[in-house]
Amino acid sequence: MKVINDLSTKAILLIGFTILIIFVIFLGVLSWKQSDKLWEQTELLYNQPLQIRRSIGALEANVLSASIEFRNFLIAKNGQKETESRSNIELNFSNIEKELNRLGQFYSGISDEIEKTRKSYVQWKTSLIQTIDFVSNGKINKKDVIEKIELNGDVIKKQNELQKWIHTIDIKAFTKAEEIYTDSNKKNKNLNIKLFFIVLAIIFLSVIVLWQLLTSIRKPLKKLTRAVNIFRQGEKGVICEIDSTNEFGQLAMAFNEMASTLETQNNINEKASKIAGIMLRESEARNFCIEVLKALIEHTSSQIGAIYLLNKENSRYEHFESIGLSQNHITSFPANKSDGELGLAITMGTIQHITDIHADSLFVFTSVCGDIKPREIITIPLMVAGKNIGVISLASLHCYSKQSIQLIDTITDTLAARTNGVLAYRKIKDLAEVLNEQNQELEAQKVELSAQTIELRELNAELEMQKRQLDDASRLKSTFLSNMSHELRTPLNSVIALSGVLDRRLKGKISDEEYSYFEVIERNGKHLLSLINDILDLSRIESGREEINITNFNPLLLISDIITNLYTQAQEKKIDLVNLVDNNLPEIQSDPDKCMHIMQNIIANAVKFTDSGSVQVLSKLAGDKLHLIVKDTGIGIAADQIQHIFDEFRQVDGSASRKYGGTGLGLAIAKKYAELLGGSIKVESSPGVGSTFTLIIPVKLDEYEKMEEVLTRNLPISVELKQNIEFQNKEKNILLVDDSEPALIQMTDFLTTHGYKVQHARNGFEALAQITSQTPDAIILDLMMPEMDGFEVLQRIRSVKSGQGLPVLILTAKHLTKQELSSLKGNNIHQLIQKGDINRVQLLSAVDMMLKAGHKIEICREHKRVINPYKGKLKVLIIEDNPDNMKTLTALLKETSTIISATDGLSGIDKARKNKPHVILMDLALPGMDGFETLTELRNDENLKNTPVIAVTASAMKGDREKILNFGFDAYISKPVEMSELFQILDYFHKTDN
Repeated sequence: MKVINDLSTKAILLIGFTILIIFVIFLGVLSWKQSDKLWEQTELLYNQPLQIRRSIGALEANVLSASIEFRNFLIAKNGQKETESRSNIELNFSNIEKELNRLGQFYSGISDEIEKTRKSYVQWKTSLIQTIDFVSNGKINKKDVIEKIELNGDVIKKQNELQKWIHTIDIKAFTKAEEIYTDSNKKNKNLNIKLFFIVLAIIFLSVIVLWQLLTSIRKPLKKLTRAVNIFRQGEKGVICEIDSTNEFGQLAMAFNEMASTLETQNNINEKASKIAGIMLRESEARNFCIEVLKALIEHTSSQIGAIYLLNKENSRYEHFESIGLSQNHITSFPANKSDGELGLAITMGTIQHITDIHADSLFVFTSVCGDIKPREIITIPLMVAGKNIGVISLASLHCYSKQSIQLIDTITDTLAARTNGVLAYRKIKDLAEVLNEQNQELEAQKVELSAQTIELRELNAELEMQKRQLDDASRLKSTFLSNMSHELRTPLNSVIALSGVLDRRLKGKISDEEYSYFEVIERNGKHLLSLINDILDLSRIESGREEINITNFNPLLLISDIITNLYTQAQEKKIDLVNLVDNNLPEIQSDPDKCMHIMQNIIANAVKFTDSGSVQVLSKLAGDKLHLIVKDTGIGIAADQIQHIFDEFRQVDGSASRKYGGTGLGLAIAKKYAELLGGSIKVESSPGVGSTFTLIIPVKLDEYEKMEEVLTRNLPISVELKQNIEFQNKEKNILLVDDSEPALIQMTDFLTTHGYKVQHARNGFEALAQITSQTPDAIILDLMMPEMDGFEVLQRIRSVKSGQGLPVLILTAKHLTKQELSSLKGNNIHQLIQKGDINRVQLLSAVDMMLKAGHKIEICREHKRVINPYKGKLKVLIIEDNPDNMKTLTALLKETSTIISATDGLSGIDKARKNKPHVILMDLALPGMDGFETLTELRNDENLKNTPVIAVTASAMKGDREKILNFGFDAYISKPVEMSELFQILDYFHKTDN
């Protein structure tokens, strides 16, 4: 038994597991042999009866199938079905022969029955094929064969004979299976009995082995558990006695050592806790030091204790408090001293335990027997954040115990931190008195600051009021510019238009000098219009409504056009205007109109302010930036004026006697346009020498694109959509292109209930096919579709002649990027509606306006020619309340048209109903009923709803044109009216089919 107890736990477990593994292996081998015997029986059962039964089932199925196909052959009404039935019969014959071969392979015990079955099959097959051949050759009538079948003819008899032999094989196979099963069951019972007794014996032997192993492990574990429980209950001196050399004996020794160490550490912790409590009780420096020294001397069995603290100058360690130290040895020492027991502790920054006392030690214990030097000294440096703030020394007449040294190590950090806190508290008390005096002074300053705060609050209120006034002024400026645009364009319309009329009518009828006045009037009128446009451009830029339209263009061609326009002006001044732009410049991606405006202004200024010499235009590519440079030999600009030339309404010469005119807006707008394009304008100039202006813009402006979302615009403010709006029967054909069936159903319901005819296309290919065969009046297009998305469908529609003018409304749930919006905008999309909660009334309004907009003429160069059925002189109704404008338009048109005039909306409607004009020219700012309301009334009249109505208005702010056209006007002309534009638009309605 002693031998087993001394065995290691590993050896004990290995022995036990080895025995159990041997038992398991033996049991496994026995089970394998038994299962092998059972498998032999199972394999026999599978390979003979089961496979035979499967083949029999297949035979019966194929015989029945062949019989059915034979009947199908007899009742077939055409050759194709007869051929199919014969083919199926041949397939059944092939399957039957295959299954008969399988029967011969799997089971030889019934070979006679199989052979008889095979002969019966051959006879039935021969009879069946012969009958089919006779029928096919016309030797036998199908009807006679069917009657023979019903009367149990030769084919049926041979088929029954075949099925009888198949059934005989099935019975023998079943009997054989029963015999195999009975034998297998008997063997299984015998093997189970043997296995039961063997397993019982193995379990018995395993229990004996395990009991012996557990006994050798449980006894030492119980002793260890008992010792641990006693230790946990607080008895730290407990000992675990295990007389063994294995792991349990070693564990018991380790436990005994741990218990002894923890008992010692517990005593140290109790003493440290008491000392910490003493430190926390005292906050006054001297009382703190005395109490700490008492506690240290008591718990370390010391006889002498002293504290030295660093003075304010950090130069010396002054004696602060001590107990048991001789008065003759109380002194201070320099902070940089490195000798003696104190110097060593300060230098090293660690606790020093000195056993060999130096002769010059400060620590001398005075007793009745005289001065006695200590035997050992412990010096404790008080380190806080790497800085020594003091030192504590303890001395003893005997040797310090190990527990005393551990105690000091434990409390050193706490002692240093608490000492630093006490010293800080003393400093805080000193500072509190100083702060009290400063608080009194600050209180006086607070009163003064309160008065200043009140004054600042009043000033802030005044500034806020001024800010509101500036905001109001900004809004008033925008309103003023809009109103002034209208008011200035109205009289300009008469000035420019009538001067053109007189220029045309009086040519050759008055003197050349008087005739030249018309050119002066027209030139100055257009100059005044240009100034108005400059002010409007500046207003749009400042309000953030200026649109950037990015495209690719050649800067050389742009500069060439500008120089061509200014060449005559340069010749008149006898200066050279030279184009030195590089011919190999690549195309750039930016806004050509904005670039044209900037360079037109800079080059025109150079020509304007140059009296002799030349103006040169150059170019330079610098990385991804293009530099367009304009050098002149003009008057130049003073250095102190360069910073002001881009200010609005600011000129270098602002005097009343200035030589050069202008508003001072040109360069201001040019600079703002350059910044919109991601670039800048640089200026170098010297008075009397000339100036150099450089436009720097990116070669590719792709991430700076700004697009006004005209695709997602709402209906104009003048139109109020109401839920009870009545829609007229349009009888228009709408093509819905969407792969979503619910969306098609919903949209079809909306449109058909209000008289529209609806076609469906569930993908892009169907849509293109329907447009090719029959062009609809409008298209509602989804963007997200399989195979071909809506973007590609739209491009293909616009690429064919019949689809170029088709109005398209986009309906999608996709979040569109700027590039996608730009693509849609470039394809003349009427409107974009987001899928989701579609408003029926708004949708129908959008479709109605889209169909109206499908026939509108905007600017003639943007549209294809429209052929109208009007012949002869055009009948034009002019609705205008301004007499001068009425006279102007009448003068322009009376030679080519029949003019009908009206001064307000109501009279205009009345005259339109009476005279049935071909075209209506209408101002929008009419008394009583404005132009929008008048147009609505005209569209509601069955006889006038298709009459073209052209808006002639001074509303030329950003968005006015789009708003007017989207409302339903057929065209837009801004005042002052350009004769060429007016005649070109009216020409559309005056062309005949000839």
